[in-house]
Amino acid sequence: MSPLSVASVALLLHLVSFALPIYLKGALQVREQIEKKLDDKEEELEGMEAYQQALVVQERKTNDELQNARKELIRTCMPFLTYNCKSAWIREYQVGRLK
Repeated sequence: MSPLSVASVALLLHLVSFALPIYLKGALQVREQIEKKLDDKEEELEGMEAYQQALVVQERKTNDELQNARKELIRTCMPFLTYNCKSAWIREYQVGRLK
């Protein structure tokens, strides 16, 4: 291996000192773009989590209302049904038919 001349080393140092700041500047810009995209995605995720939580609350509220309506329907209809008719009526209701 031949030793590098002083001119070759100087040229190499000059190229490195010229190219390195440009490379670092480009890398910094890429990093900033990635961080901005990450921040945007985090904000989007927070919004989606809030929306999902609102949907869960609404689903629970709707389910409670449905359960209360079901209980009221059963409570209201039970005096009109005998035990045998009641179980038959509930079976028919569960498969989607009312007689």
